[in-house]
Amino acid sequence: MGELESKAFPVTIRKLEHYLSNSIAENKALRDLSWWAFTTSGVIRNVVDYMVALPTLDRIIFSKDRVNGEKPDSYEHNRSVFSYTLEKIKDKEFVRDSVLKNCNDGVSFYYFINAPKPVEERYVNPMTVTSLTQINEKSDINCSLFALPVDYCKIVSIRNNSY
Repeated sequence: MGELESKAFPVTIRKLEHYLSNSIAENKALRDLSWWAFTTSGVIRNVVDYMVALPTLDRIIFSKDRVNGEKPDSYEHNRSVFSYTLEKIKDKEFVRDSVLKNCNDGVSFYYFINAPKPVEERYVNPMTVTSLTQINEKSDINCSLFALPVDYCKIVSIRNNSY
């Protein structure tokens, strides 16, 4: 704990042992300590920042469906749709933020929405709403990811290796 010892450690060792032995009940306190260590220690911050930067360097898109080792005719279309979807959800920023949250909070939650954003008609005239809807219909994919706060999310069950 070299560098951390020089800073005022926010809890006693006994309290930390208690937190670790009751990690489910003391999850919020452990997450707060993790963020404290991240902001206090340059070494921890550099390691986490390095881990966060690695997955965002580049992406590789490939298709598993191959017929006799050759790409199917739909390969280019599927590849372009998948690339467009990744750009829409801002995958590089999503991965960066998710890895940072996972390093410090231990978990991150996101909500995927695959629908156009609603337009309230009381602020826009009906003709504009119709034209916006038509524009949205021309694009095949309209999706986004929303980060959810860890403090207000609870894992209730696991189905097919997903929460």
